[in-house]
Amino acid sequence: MPERWINQLTVFAPQKELRTFLKRHWKRSLGGRFWELRENMRTRVGWQFETPSSPIPSVQALSLRWPKLVLVLQWENETKRRMGLAKSKGGRLEEFEARY
Repeated sequence: MPERWINQLTVFAPQKELRTFLKRHWKRSLGGRFWELRENMRTRVGWQFETPSSPIPSVQALSLRWPKLVLVLQWENETKRRMGLAKSKGGRLEEFEARY
């Protein structure tokens, strides 16, 4: 059975930096599909999307390219019954994972 990762990505940044980030084609690098905007504020924006594999390495790489942004990823893999939280800024990654 193919894996299904359900992800929620929230991006925190100064308003000007966030506007610049949103104009770029960064979504392709995460390999997600079914993107749904969940939150849109001046200094943060959030989406829900699905991926066939873990998006954590892609989020970490994205944070290297955008060092002023804080990327918070909440994810769940229903196939493996795991969920987690990852935060990345400037390529530095902190993560937590739990099984259920």
